Amino acid sequence: MHIVLGILVAVVGAVVLFNVLSRNAGDAVDNAKELARLPRRLRWQARQRKLSIRALEDPKEAAVVLLLGIARQSGDVSSAQKQEIGRFATTELSVTEDEAHELMLFAGFVLRDVLDFGGELRNVLGPISANTGPEERHRLISAARSVAGADGSPTDTATAGLIEVVERGLVEKTPATSSEP
Repeated sequence: MHIVLGILVAVVGAVVLFNVLSRNAGDAVDNAKELARLPRRLRWQARQRKLSIRALEDPKEAAVVLLLGIARQSGDVSSAQKQEIGRFATTELSVTEDEAHELMLFAGFVLRDVLDFGGELRNVLGPISANTGPEERHRLISAARSVAGADGSPTDTATAGLIEVVERGLVEKTPATSSEP
C-alpha cells in the first residue's frame, strides 16, 4: 500500500509540476526573447543618444536644425519655410538637393522630442560657433529671419525673440569704445 501511495503522490506531484511549468512557459520564453534582444536594444539606445540634439557636432547639421527649430517655433512648418531651408542648404552649405533633403529629415528626427527649442539652443549653437566664421554666422542669422518670414505672415514675438537670442549667441559683441577721456 505504501508503494502505491508513493507512486500516486509522485504522479500527482509530476502533474502539478508540469501544469505550473506549462502555465509559466510563455513568460519564460518571453523573458528569454527579451534577454536575447537586450544587446540590440542597447545598441539602438546608444545610437539614439548619438542622434540627439545634445550630440550635434557637424555645423551643417546644426545649422539646418537651427533653421527648422526656428520654423517650428510658430507652429507647423510651411512648405515655403521648407523650401527656404532647402535653398539655404544648397547655396550656403554647398550640398546637393538630395543631401539638403537628408539634412532636413535628420533635423526633423533630432527635433522630434524637443518641446522647448530655446532651452536646447546652446547645444545647436555650439558646433556653429566653434566651426564657422563671422560672415557665415551672419548669413545664417539672415537665413533664420528669411525662414521665419517665408510663409508671408509677420514673425511672431516668440520667433523674433528666439532669433535675437541666436544672434546674441553667434555674433561676438565688440567691446564698446569709451569716448570719455
